[in-house]
Amino acid sequence: MIDFLARDRPGRSASRHHTKVARAWRRRKFGRRTPYYAAVLFILLLLLVSGWHLSSRSSLFAGMLLGMLVMAVRMFPEALMPGHIFNWQLGAWGEQMTAIELDKLSRKKWVVRHDVRWLDRSNHDHLVVGPAVFVLNSKNVTDSRVEIEGQHLRMRRLDDPEMSYLADGWIPGAAKEANSLEKRLKNALGFAVPVYPIVVIWGDFDLEHHHIGKVFVLNGHIVADWIDKRGPDLVKPERRQAVIDYVRSMPRAE
Repeated sequence: MIDFLARDRPGRSASRHHTKVARAWRRRKFGRRTPYYAAVLFILLLLLVSGWHLSSRSSLFAGMLLGMLVMAVRMFPEALMPGHIFNWQLGAWGEQMTAIELDKLSRKKWVVRHDVRWLDRSNHDHLVVGPAVFVLNSKNVTDSRVEIEGQHLRMRRLDDPEMSYLADGWIPGAAKEANSLEKRLKNALGFAVPVYPIVVIWGDFDLEHHHIGKVFVLNGHIVADWIDKRGPDLVKPERRQAVIDYVRSMPRAE
């Protein structure tokens, strides 16, 4: 098992944002009182059915119908919810899948943090520290084929290959994260520490690994092995421990 702080929960920030935005959308579309109306209606129907003195078979059938009704009412808003809101939940699941993969790393060699605060309103999805330092950004695009297009990545829908979009912010964003952490470590510790940015792809990515500038693009299924085989940067034990201690002290995202 990997050594990471118990307070860290992968995908926490994305999941909380999804919950917040989804709640705001439901209230705007259906009103604040709709869940209470639905609950009252369900109780009235339950009392009505209970007063019918049905046979065992009929009671079972009525119970199934009521259960199906509850599920339909519960799922109806989710079916109508815009994709840009649900994407936050997909992002949280992607971070959780990466965390499971990183859990394969040896706790004697590596320290992993998830959902660490970066700047005022941002977060690092994952930090991996040991012989070297990596900052990872997870991308959950399991419905798409990922292609290299110049200095960017193109997502092409598996069910409709003609529908695609260019993810032109992923590579610059990962590089910005790494540069920011490098500056932060140097200011805090007094010596330079290379930080390697990784975009972790959970989707159809044939290359398994590729680099664009200083940013590495990896298939999620190989990320632990790839990190473990990288050469060391922090050769001196005292410097390695200083970096580990600093990363351990970094606050989690709020």
